[in-house]
Amino acid sequence: MMWAKMLGGAMALGILAGCQIKPQIEKTQLTGDELRALFVGKTVESYSLSSGATSFSYYYPDGRVEQVRYWESREGRWKISDDNQICLSMEDKDFSCRPVFREGDRYYKYRLEGDQWVKILRYRQFLDGRYL
Repeated sequence: MMWAKMLGGAMALGILAGCQIKPQIEKTQLTGDELRALFVGKTVESYSLSSGATSFSYYYPDGRVEQVRYWESREGRWKISDDNQICLSMEDKDFSCRPVFREGDRYYKYRLEGDQWVKILRYRQFLDGRYL
């Protein structure tokens, strides 16, 4: 009987040892200065978490942006809002502004859906210069 309890306890420990608790990664919204440092004069690779599409965008210092997505180019404007969100206006549409958060060593753009912030895009890399 005692062996059965010890064996059961050892099995439980073995099972728990295989389980890992994933640590929470702090999420911090970037400031305007941090956004400028990441985007100005950079080619940025981004990955849509919903569609799986990858795009490459070059952010000119004067507020123009060029983007290649699905092997097609498009142009627009970009800016940083007073509340530290990156704003894009592609092909003369209205500006759409979204916050960017750092989570560990990764950067994500979020959208507010109802009262929940939802991750919509991951920025994969920021390259100095124009590579389109």
